[in-house]
Amino acid sequence: MKNAPSNSISNKMSKGRQRIPIDQRREKDEDCWNTFSKRRNGLYKKISDLSIDCGLDFIAMMFSPSGKLYSFTSPNMESIAMRLLNNQKLHNRDDNDLLMEASYRSTLDELTRQFIEVSNLLDQEEEREKRIDTMVKARQMLSIIDTPISDLSDDQVKILKDSLNKIQDCVKERINQLNST
Repeated sequence: MKNAPSNSISNKMSKGRQRIPIDQRREKDEDCWNTFSKRRNGLYKKISDLSIDCGLDFIAMMFSPSGKLYSFTSPNMESIAMRLLNNQKLHNRDDNDLLMEASYRSTLDELTRQFIEVSNLLDQEEEREKRIDTMVKARQMLSIIDTPISDLSDDQVKILKDSLNKIQDCVKERINQLNST
């Protein structure tokens, strides 16, 4: 039996592009939102592909973790809603309707592809923004640490004090853990 690769999901330190395990609930809001976003985009793509390949009509509605409604319909919401309300198939479709539907499906496919692409870019930019914020905070802290206390501004002194208090709390917590074992 082969050993697991050294870069398996359990060993991976960064989020990056990776498979999301299905069997566990996400506790952090950020993790929950990222999972929802990735799975929503995958569902949209699969629904669009199935709709185009098989000529099926779809409606998919879901609520995000924050309660926002997301929907995806093919060919359009009105025709599907009428079918649901009347519980019957649409009849008497002529060639003009079929051409319009084909055009609509083509446009919908392109817009769906663009939406997924933009959504992925947005996710990447949000992750990039978080990394930049972390780096900026680290640089600010280094500049504060390297500056003599007498040269620090009031804001810098407050930041330094808050950081030292956090360190003190972490040290106390670790000492309590060591003492309880």
